[in-house]
Amino acid sequence: MAGPDWLVPRDGLAGLAQRLRTAPLGIAYLGASVSAQRAGYRPLLHAWLVEHTGQAHRPIQAALGGIDALAGVFLMDRLVLRHRPALCFIEFSTGDAGRSLPSSLVGPAVEGMVKKLRALDCQVVFLHMFRADAADLEMDRIVDVYERVADHWGIPSLRLDRLITAQLDTGPMTQAELYRDGIHTTPAGAKRLVRAISDAWLPLTREKVCRFAAPPASLFPDCFDSTEIVPPRAEMLAQPLRANFKRFRLLWPYLELDRDHCLRFETSGTIAGIVVISGPESGMLELITPRGSRKYADWDRWCSWERLNAINFAEHFPGLQAVTMRVCAGPEGAAADPRLKLYGWMVRR
Repeated sequence: MAGPDWLVPRDGLAGLAQRLRTAPLGIAYLGASVSAQRAGYRPLLHAWLVEHTGQAHRPIQAALGGIDALAGVFLMDRLVLRHRPALCFIEFSTGDAGRSLPSSLVGPAVEGMVKKLRALDCQVVFLHMFRADAADLEMDRIVDVYERVADHWGIPSLRLDRLITAQLDTGPMTQAELYRDGIHTTPAGAKRLVRAISDAWLPLTREKVCRFAAPPASLFPDCFDSTEIVPPRAEMLAQPLRANFKRFRLLWPYLELDRDHCLRFETSGTIAGIVVISGPESGMLELITPRGSRKYADWDRWCSWERLNAINFAEHFPGLQAVTMRVCAGPEGAAADPRLKLYGWMVRR
């Protein structure tokens, strides 16, 4: 069943397969909303891996809805690396397409994830999931960048989007039976994905010869392999006494800024964006730099509930440039009295 049309083993996982059968290890699932689904493919795949290897491997749930690879490469230090997994599935191409992440950032972000994981001797598999609107979003453009990184680093990739599209064309199941909304799976769709991945496991774990005596040079000189999320501090505020620190789901500390409240940040690194908690109180923010100002939306149509979110800046600001951020009114439908809930600045070192 598995063929080069949708499965590219490259260097494979042969060495890891033996380790997975010998002792319980950590397996991370780093991705967007498809991987975050509680009743999606992720828990079923982990259960299959545990049963197949006979070891009680530790699942590392590192998927968040509504984020892309750029946010992922910053958040993975907390969500993945501190748990030191032996295997990490990366599934962001659907999120990159949905958020229109530029190709110029996809490659450096994805390679940054790979380099961080390889530094821990963690093996990587790319999973490309189905989107019914993939053609409209030019998702193949995104996937092509992932595949360039995979070719360079010998990473296996599963074009599950291609497999599912072919199966929908031939039947017997319909898209409505497999997908709730064209992206997120039904229980039947989740089982179909896990069946495909389990079918791919044997080709992935056949013996391969490692091509590299040492890690290859970076494919992208500006890859995000050294990153940090810098938390906000009271002294960054124009009025430090107004600092209001809270926690999201007890685990994520943030600084709450109300309308017209300003915060100034300066770093020796490159500012790529911010991580926020978006929700019903979200609005807009204005970023003021030496080159001018630009507004970014914190509010979107999913803001009926609070969630971790990332705002990628259209322009990245390198080296000791001070930027100022101000909360302002959002579009129609946003909160009348908006607040920005800032978890941290995304900084590349």
